[in-house]
Amino acid sequence: LKQPSGSSHSDLGALPRFGSMGGRLASCFSAPDAQDAACTRNLPSPEVANRRRGPATVDQLDAHAAVPGGKNLRWSFEDGRFLLLEIVDLSQSHGASSTGKTVSVASSCGHKDILQTGASLSLNAYLQVGTAFDKAGLAAFQPWKTNNIELSMTGLTLRMKIDLSVKGTLSSSGKVRLLACANGNRQLGHSNIFVSCQVMTKPDVKVDLSCLRSDGPPAKRRRKSSDDAKEEPPQRHDLEVQSGDFTPHFFPKDPTSLPALLDTLNEARATLEIAIFMLTENELARLVMRKHKAGVKVRIICDNEMAVTATSDIDEIIAAGVAVRKDDTKLLMHHKFAVIDSRVVVNGSFNWTAGAIRNNEENIVVSRCKSLAEAFQRQFEQLWKAFAPGRVHTASLSPAGYFKDGCAALFFPDLGDANLRIFLDELRSAKQTLEVCVFTLTMREAVQVMKDLHKKHVRVRVISDDRCADFRQGATKQELMDAGIGFRVDASPFNMHHKFAVVDGRTVINGSFNWTRQAENGNNENVVIHRHAPGLARAFQGEFERLWKEFARSAA
Repeated sequence: LKQPSGSSHSDLGALPRFGSMGGRLASCFSAPDAQDAACTRNLPSPEVANRRRGPATVDQLDAHAAVPGGKNLRWSFEDGRFLLLEIVDLSQSHGASSTGKTVSVASSCGHKDILQTGASLSLNAYLQVGTAFDKAGLAAFQPWKTNNIELSMTGLTLRMKIDLSVKGTLSSSGKVRLLACANGNRQLGHSNIFVSCQVMTKPDVKVDLSCLRSDGPPAKRRRKSSDDAKEEPPQRHDLEVQSGDFTPHFFPKDPTSLPALLDTLNEARATLEIAIFMLTENELARLVMRKHKAGVKVRIICDNEMAVTATSDIDEIIAAGVAVRKDDTKLLMHHKFAVIDSRVVVNGSFNWTAGAIRNNEENIVVSRCKSLAEAFQRQFEQLWKAFAPGRVHTASLSPAGYFKDGCAALFFPDLGDANLRIFLDELRSAKQTLEVCVFTLTMREAVQVMKDLHKKHVRVRVISDDRCADFRQGATKQELMDAGIGFRVDASPFNMHHKFAVVDGRTVINGSFNWTRQAENGNNENVVIHRHAPGLARAFQGEFERLWKEFARSAA
């Protein structure tokens, strides 16, 4: 890509530099639609399920009971909304599966109705044929959470906690709604045991939690007092309401953007976690070293190739004693985020370089949102472990993201294209307008979504970088223009480096993610979807309109 004189900035994330991992990863998973179809066939209608189950009792709710028809599996319920599962003894085995490829450790033996809630459970814990349970390997197990499933362990008992009150995510086929999902790709420590678990409903079924409460049906409950309200478990946030403070900053047009970034990073008192593709800006590097010297626990993850460029500050930062880990893959550690004291996230298209500050079109969003900070903290910890010295790095696939506090953090590479589907579905939700401002655009699925929306009379406009738009002889640009979609590019020697979209003037999609298959299948990337965030959307809409007007000459 272009690299103007006097600037060291270059975003290699746009290039298919080392090819895609997609073919290799896709072979590990079965077709999602086939899985959805199998799930749907086994889900009973609510009427049949209620007749089959009979009334729930308080005893069923309070004590761990064997899952009917299951193997080595118990369940109970907590606070009127949590499903608690226990695999009783991980050392047990119950024979080979019907495929002959795995040995069962625990199983729900098909889809099991969860009392009268309308939800269904499918769980399997298994060993691959030819492997044996390694009890000592359980010592490496660390509690973790994925897609609304929290896992912990005591002795040989594995416990799972699932919140049945969440709205869930509609599958790509639209046939089931997943409330919780662990797709069996993650081993329990080094025990050789893998766990696959799904809790789901039919799309039109609302989970009925009243039967999980031991104080009787709703009509018989006494009126809640103010003291009761204080003791109630916290309810999930309304998924349609943005909860938190989100402040955008745009480079280079706003001279206050860099001071705002420095001030935000300077808030760190306990921890500062940074995952950054490039770090060549001396002022930012000096701040990082000052925070380390002041006693803040600073950790940095960076791209291995960018760390050894002539202008990189990484070696100086390491010499100052800051803990740094580099990815050791042929693809890109392309994130550009920081987590301050596990409560504030800085994220966007912005590499920490002089070119990004002074020349390129860039953005960051400062997010003061607990759920978003937790998501980015988990991603940082996952990568920190993956890039540990001496560890052989293998592809670490991120699970499906989910909406909380009105936003969702999606990380890539993702498991079974789950996050890609969420991203594409958000684009498809446009009813009136879709504004796309992205450095590199070659992803066929995104191009097709835009063409489909245009046919439905949604106004679609696209801004991209001039050099990247010429990739493959400008095929993507020409295809969209031939379809009647407005397409403009910058005409400067610098980079139009944004990676955002605005849906119907109220939802913002933003992050490090170029709209390419390498970004989805290979690089370490992120996308944040901010739903129903009118203030944030107005700011990004304003940035889009500014560039659309500025780049008008390119349309000619």
